[in-house]
Amino acid sequence: MELKIKSLSDINRIKILTALKITPLCISELSEVLGLSQPNTSKHIKLLLAEGIVEYIKLGKYRYYFIDFDHYNEHYYIESLIGYYKVLEEGVKFEDAVYNLISSDEIEKRKIISNEKDEEVLKFIDIRDIDKLDFDHVIDIREPIEYKMQHIAGIRNEPLSKLNGRLEMFLSKNIEYYIICQADTRSRFLARTMINEGFKAVVVLRGMDGYYS
Repeated sequence: MELKIKSLSDINRIKILTALKITPLCISELSEVLGLSQPNTSKHIKLLLAEGIVEYIKLGKYRYYFIDFDHYNEHYYIESLIGYYKVLEEGVKFEDAVYNLISSDEIEKRKIISNEKDEEVLKFIDIRDIDKLDFDHVIDIREPIEYKMQHIAGIRNEPLSKLNGRLEMFLSKNIEYYIICQADTRSRFLARTMINEGFKAVVVLRGMDGYYS
């Protein structure tokens, strides 16, 4: 927790999280709204990625970053930081700048990356029904270190970091995949991307947290 709090001590990283709370953004968009160079913006993003605070989905040639509340357990701390910043005059102006950069129509389109249209777009199954599935069609998208710590025997590990932007290399469009992660945030993000690219996906709700609860 100490390292993660330290990583959020920079005002530019708080601005990044404030912007990502509104909508997923790519580096060039974050750079513009922050008023920083793209290399400098990338340094901040790399630190947030390393700490598990943000994640990304690759759509086409762009990576769209979002706050990973599934992987980052101290999400109430993030919410508090964003909430405090947004009530400041600077925070209000910064939020306005994000809305001026990204149109309301584009924010609506990007809800395919967020969870705001999940019920319309995605299919779900509860973790309690996992044993009813053909495990050849179930993939655990957590990182290898998470998988090694605990996993369901017979379910293979295909990390999100490996699949991002390379779905056709590892998955088939003829198979309906059941996607499992620690909770279900990363599963939702990957499932949306898969469906958007013509794959079939079902989110396993509550993930490994639910399996061991």
